[in-house]
Amino acid sequence: MESPLYTGEVRTVGESMARSITDAGAFKIFMDEPVALGGRNGAPSPLDFILAAHAAA
Repeated sequence: MESPLYTGEVRTVGESMARSITDAGAFKIFMDEPVALGGRNGAPSPLDFILAAHAAA
């Protein structure tokens, strides 16, 4: 059986329903929703990160 090439692990803590901080290895990822969705628009939204991840792959 082959070993996996990469295993990722993250931990997310929500400050509210719209804001969260994720630890991904040595990095902190801040996410926030636009004001219209209950956030403060202080960071990219989770959808922004998903779209960026797909664009980078």
